[in-house]
Amino acid sequence: MTKASIREKNPNKSFTTNNFLISKSVFDKIKFREFLKGYGHEDSLFGFELKQHNYIIFHIDNPVLHCGLENNEIFLSKTCKALENLILIQNNHEVNSAFINEVKLVKTYHKIKKCKLKFLIGFMFYTFEKPIKNHLIKSTNPSLFLFDFYKLAYYSKLKNQVKVSSETTDY
Repeated sequence: MTKASIREKNPNKSFTTNNFLISKSVFDKIKFREFLKGYGHEDSLFGFELKQHNYIIFHIDNPVLHCGLENNEIFLSKTCKALENLILIQNNHEVNSAFINEVKLVKTYHKIKKCKLKFLIGFMFYTFEKPIKNHLIKSTNPSLFLFDFYKLAYYSKLKNQVKVSSETTDY
């Protein structure tokens, strides 16, 4: 966990719901979005919306330790669910579009798209998805580079599915 002094530099961006305290009046005003089911990005959206209402998060050093509660396969599955939630947030017209533009993964995706490299990412993912996934699940020291690539490529794949889906359902 990053030290509070570092998280304080951008307090609402590094908000997580696993260890926080909030007044009832603020919580009643800014609620979790009901359309997000399961794991992923509900806390980052909540932190963003706190910021939109001029509530700044104060961070302290009070870490939560995860002592092997879930294996790599479950973690990777949750990561994919979080990316699916990111697509749901992006497609929800009630969510301020500025939120999605603050997500580092989305910024990277747009840079790759602008440079016309999206096809290359898709091809590499199609070709190497299984070996990368096996590495991330089975390795005792998985590559963070491959994990970041997997997230970016999976997000790109989801974006393509949404695009294809919306094109085929227009009557």
